[in-house]
Amino acid sequence: MPAPDWLPISLEFIESSVEMLFDEELTDRKARFAMVELTAGVELLLKGRLAQDFWPLVFADPGSADADKYESGNFVSANWDQVITRLQNASKLTLGTGERNALDKLRNARNKLMHQGAMDDKRAFKAKCWKALVVVLKFIQDEFGTNSVVAPQIQSLRLRVVELEEFVDKLFIESAERILQAKRDDLTIVNCPTCHRPAMFIQKMHLTCLCCHYSTDDLGEGLDENCENTPPSLLDDEAMYVGGEIVEGCCNDLVLRLEASDRKGIEMGQEEICFACGKRGDSLQPWQDWGPED
Repeated sequence: MPAPDWLPISLEFIESSVEMLFDEELTDRKARFAMVELTAGVELLLKGRLAQDFWPLVFADPGSADADKYESGNFVSANWDQVITRLQNASKLTLGTGERNALDKLRNARNKLMHQGAMDDKRAFKAKCWKALVVVLKFIQDEFGTNSVVAPQIQSLRLRVVELEEFVDKLFIESAERILQAKRDDLTIVNCPTCHRPAMFIQKMHLTCLCCHYSTDDLGEGLDENCENTPPSLLDDEAMYVGGEIVEGCCNDLVLRLEASDRKGIEMGQEEICFACGKRGDSLQPWQDWGPED
């Protein structure tokens, strides 16, 4: 498939964002602009591919699609979830669970900035960009191959992705002593859902990554509240964790089985939680491999 007009433009946004990420002085201001440009580029990439098959699908309501409005830009477009779902259904886009998670984490970070004026730690943001860019490059490769007119841009981005992964690896090495100290303090260490390194410790209802410094107070983020099988959570102020292990299950390898007891040492049972989607216990999905290939 030849490269359409919108592809090099979307890559310009993405390239500009990545260049800012590698600025020796990555200020908060530059990080915010990098976030906006990266998500704009990814969104244009996805919507452009959708419009290539059937442009009315870019409208939030395809039934109201109008050619004049489309050309003028005077319409409400499909949101992030709608675009990806329509690409999967109409354009036969194959997107694994891990790939979808990487894109959604980027979208969530954009929403946090645009609606709250807040951003994650810059190191965590760069880790999210790394995973999202891996998905973007795979998408372009699958759709347009290597003989595209944008091949130089793609190769440049591919090298930057390697550098981002090296950046995360360097953070992990630098955090080794902090991770060892956390283990000596009997803190449960799990894989971070942002940098994907075993560097996140759990303490009551708070998660902190010692590698990329991603932090959250919401263990149940993404929990399917409509699932009848979700058991009462042991993750509360009355529970103290006496052990834990990574187990295989749900949508990726971030499932932790916790053994909990109350403050008097009385065993309360076990709790399983997926750190990708937030589901617990019997609501966990079957194990499956995930994520973009290296």
